[in-house]
Amino acid sequence: MNNNYTINSKILNLITSISIKIGEIKANYLEHQSNSFLKENKINSIYTTLLLDGNKLPFIKVEGILNNKKIVGFEKEVKEVVNTSNVYDKLSKIKFNTDKSFLAIHSELTASVSVNSGKYKKQDETISSIMNELFEYLKNSDDLAFIKSCVVHYHIQTLKPFEDGNGRIARLWQRLILNSEFPVFEFLAFENVIVNSQKEYKALLAKKDLTLFIEYQLGVIDTSLQQLLNYNNRILKDTDRIDYFSTICKIEFSRKEYMNIFKDISTASASRDLKKGVEIGVFSVMGDKNKAKYKVTKNNYLKLS
Repeated sequence: MNNNYTINSKILNLITSISIKIGEIKANYLEHQSNSFLKENKINSIYTTLLLDGNKLPFIKVEGILNNKKIVGFEKEVKEVVNTSNVYDKLSKIKFNTDKSFLAIHSELTASVSVNSGKYKKQDETISSIMNELFEYLKNSDDLAFIKSCVVHYHIQTLKPFEDGNGRIARLWQRLILNSEFPVFEFLAFENVIVNSQKEYKALLAKKDLTLFIEYQLGVIDTSLQQLLNYNNRILKDTDRIDYFSTICKIEFSRKEYMNIFKDISTASASRDLKKGVEIGVFSVMGDKNKAKYKVTKNNYLKLS
């Protein structure tokens, strides 16, 4: 496995920029997003990663499938959406540094789609050896997760160890590596950025220059994080605030604690939010006025999703 690359000034600057943005995300409690936001980004991520692999289902059909609607389309393309969704639902439980896990997830991604699901190309005996080297690198290298994720993404894409599904498992594995240290990457739809520059993405993979690919992919991550920050700096509606707060708060809270999260709203706005949250069943309340204490109900996801 040729793992030669250079940590140049561009890469260092991008790592610094990414680290600053992750710090800002943590400081603003943005690692844990609302249920509706997670759902929206899951759909976007699945649609774009499959689009990059040649799946021609339009966004509205992918969204329909993920909302359990009956959709007319080629069976293979519909199955790819369902398979990818099933894998995304258990991202936090997948072990990213074992060959066994890698093959098992490929089997799930391509179930009923590829005849060699979960198996390396039989005609090339070197693939298994190279993939073992790649997972040894993942386990033992002191490289930053940002770099490791790009290196793994690059090698899977250029080696193409499977007959089908190489692109989406390469992007998925980058997500898993990043998510192992930074939870924000579980829902960050960085594939959107790749789609918007896919000619460059494919040209760099064809060029087989690992340093250039690391530069490109770190740029993708940096842009995706900036988009998240821009999204969260927008003006939120009351239901946006209620939905978001219900996903991050698991204990009893007061109006003051609610306002500590949404620092730009007035006391009156906070009171109206909490009243509405109680009315629609997202919050329960004990006490009255300034002494009121609230809790998030168990069925809150059903109310706002």
